[in-house]
Amino acid sequence: ECALERSLCQPHGICENRQGGYVCVCNDGFRLSEDKHSCEEIEVFRDDKKECYLNLDDTVFCDSVLATNVTKQECCCSIGVGWGDHCEIYPCPVYHS
Repeated sequence: ECALERSLCQPHGICENRQGGYVCVCNDGFRLSEDKHSCEEIEVFRDDKKECYLNLDDTVFCDSVLATNVTKQECCCSIGVGWGDHCEIYPCPVYHS
């Protein structure tokens, strides 16, 4: 299939022949599309940096800033439990989500 249809998986991946079909191997920063015939960009929020909080107890959370200017991933995948700005805090997603 890859030799016959050179546009498969393009422009952000390469086509690899497999017995009975093919598979797209996507470049870094891209993932396999739902139709499994192309690669799509992984959406990354680069500029969305806020404060990371250690505690969600509403009496002290404004004083529990762990770090500033961090992404949600940096905060929530470390020891942070909330992420936001100026004491407007959103709980981190459930672990492994």
